[in-house]
Amino acid sequence: FFFFFFFFKQKTAYEMLRSLVGSEMCIRDREDIDGLPILDKETAINQLDDAELFETMLAGFEDMSMSSNLTDLKIAIENADYVNVRLTSHSLKGASSYIHAERVKTVASLMQTAVDSRQYNAVAKYYPELVKQCILLKRAIRKEVCAKNGKAFEEDSGDFDVPIAANFKVVKRSSNDFDVAQVKELAVPPANIVLEKGEDTADKRLKEVQEDEEGENNAEDGMEIKTNEEPKSACCSCIVI
Repeated sequence: FFFFFFFFKQKTAYEMLRSLVGSEMCIRDREDIDGLPILDKETAINQLDDAELFETMLAGFEDMSMSSNLTDLKIAIENADYVNVRLTSHSLKGASSYIHAERVKTVASLMQTAVDSRQYNAVAKYYPELVKQCILLKRAIRKEVCAKNGKAFEEDSGDFDVPIAANFKVVKRSSNDFDVAQVKELAVPPANIVLEKGEDTADKRLKEVQEDEEGENNAEDGMEIKTNEEPKSACCSCIVI
């Protein structure tokens, strides 16, 4: 159960990253992103204080988080649904932070921030980089799993099998030399586009998502403070195990 908690409770991941976002926003050049570790195993294990838990999370990361988030992101981008582009980027950022997949976390964070600031055109810059880093992460995870199981790592064309929006394609020059290229312009909705029946606009929905997220994190802060308070009475109906 602990394993499932890590992947699906993204609001906690967001809270853990709030103090890091400012520094991440400075990493915008390809050279800087490539300078980050694809997978920072040592830091992840030190933070979790459990090497076995890290290996378990790593083995399930693709099926339990990366593939589903990339699928949702593919659909959102193809439909110019920037509300869900933002939500999915946030989800992937949170999940990748637990295994310290630094490149994926950083680019996902940049995509989320771009949508938050209504810089929709920037998504075309960050999305292909995010897909590329997910492919590299998929390969790094497979290499780690092979090493743990005492098996030799071999190149596999299946590493490139990731969900990708129709506006983009993987351009392979070799197994280790590839890029994700844009082949079709992205649709960018005006701020007042009606997304559903009524007066539900892109700006309105994004604002609601941001406010809800802020409220959840503030509520968590309040809950943490309460759990640290001393009991006010010896008569307590709660049993702490």
